[in-house]
Amino acid sequence: MEGYVDDSALFAVSGHADAAHLTVVGLGAQQHRGEAAAALAVSDGHVVRFRRGTGAMRDVIPPVAFDGLPGTLAIGQVWGRPAPRPTADQDLDRGGIAFAHTSLGPLAVAVAGRFTNGARLRRQLLAEGAVLHGGSDAEVLLHLVARSGMHTFVNRVVDAAWRVEGAYTVLLAGEDRIVALRDPAGFRPLVLGRLGDAALLATEDSALGAAGAEVRREIAPGEMAILHGRRVETVTPFPKGPSSRCLMEHLSAAGEGATVFTRDVHGARLSLGEKLARAHPCAEADVVVGLQGPGEAVAVGYARVARLPYDRDLPSVVADRTVALVAPALVTGHPLRRAVRAIFEAGARGVHVRCASPVARAMCAYGMRPTTADEILAADTDVEIASWLGAHSFRSLQLDELQALLGDEGGEGLCAACLTGVRPIEVEEPDDQLPLF
Repeated sequence: MEGYVDDSALFAVSGHADAAHLTVVGLGAQQHRGEAAAALAVSDGHVVRFRRGTGAMRDVIPPVAFDGLPGTLAIGQVWGRPAPRPTADQDLDRGGIAFAHTSLGPLAVAVAGRFTNGARLRRQLLAEGAVLHGGSDAEVLLHLVARSGMHTFVNRVVDAAWRVEGAYTVLLAGEDRIVALRDPAGFRPLVLGRLGDAALLATEDSALGAAGAEVRREIAPGEMAILHGRRVETVTPFPKGPSSRCLMEHLSAAGEGATVFTRDVHGARLSLGEKLARAHPCAEADVVVGLQGPGEAVAVGYARVARLPYDRDLPSVVADRTVALVAPALVTGHPLRRAVRAIFEAGARGVHVRCASPVARAMCAYGMRPTTADEILAADTDVEIASWLGAHSFRSLQLDELQALLGDEGGEGLCAACLTGVRPIEVEEPDDQLPLF
């Protein structure tokens, strides 16, 4: 796979006797968004039980653990990209659910994405005497809620949420209710579903389906949902602003069976491939193959318009043929470079790379990470890129073509900061240096 992938996925259940099990199932269906660690908080109305660990969800919370996690309310999160030597940014302490006992009772907080003013908020909390154990935004939000002067749980969450900025979805769980929030620009998806009378929330709607739930609707940008038992109430505490939905959701982050930002992901990838074939045909090609993962659906669309056979990237398929290799995105280039080399080693006469988006120009500042740990490819021309990949040619869709297909009317409403370097929300860089005196 080549592209940016979300570093976290969320799931929540309220009003179901099997809340822990449903949450584990829902998170397992979103494991492609975070594979390094997982956490779960479950409440029976009086006690909140918390589990956290490294690895896949099924390893952190195996089925034998469910008996020790009774309750009708649960939130969970998977996060992180596995790496042989995690960097500071990949440190597991920077992600996951934060949990503490407060004056409101036990409180668990999960944040997917990033608070762009998180560094400033951490400095303010430290100056006020707070003790911070890690670098996670969830811990920051937990402190803001606990320190709010408001009297009710929901009002404290609203008060705290007014202080944060960025690209995020949030789950907060108390003893008897869950509060969910999507940022005002709507960078990331959050979807509401029902299983009988129980209410569920997930990053991807396909995770709701995996848990047996019926999808009801997407939580709107800036909307807050309060789940209390089987009741769901919503409020919109923030003024409406410009939309900045992450375009990488459709290119590489979302699962193939998901509907994201009300658009079918598989259908969007087919359409991208069709558009790519019209813009950049490959007359020399005998067969079309897709880069493993989201690239396969894009390749099917490309082959359909090009009237070429589509097949899997196998030695028997590419031997003695010229190949059009289709990818959804190009960030680091390493997965594509390896694929080009493997196709030539299998006996192909030539390889032409076609990409459904422009080359990434910047690292994502909002919580998305490349699917490999390498830096982004620093190449400016199609000739440079083709040479580095080892391919005969390289062509890609332009940003306006991509926006026209995935954006609102007029191509608006998308965050393309990784492709342009222009950020819709600026990010305050952390200051990790401690004063000596």
